[in-house]
Amino acid sequence: MEVTDDGSATSSPAVHVPDADANGGRGLWLVDLLATAWGSRHDDEAGRSVWFQVAG
Repeated sequence: MEVTDDGSATSSPAVHVPDADANGGRGLWLVDLLATAWGSRHDDEAGRSVWFQVAG
């Protein structure tokens, strides 16, 4: 699976443990918990994509 957004061309995604009362910031944290592998790539036209694999 893969998710693409505008992202940053100069930084890589990083997992952060969200505060319990935060309204967001759980996406990559959840991916890291559930995925067997994940990574990212940047495309000048499409933006940044994070791909991940889950056991099936």
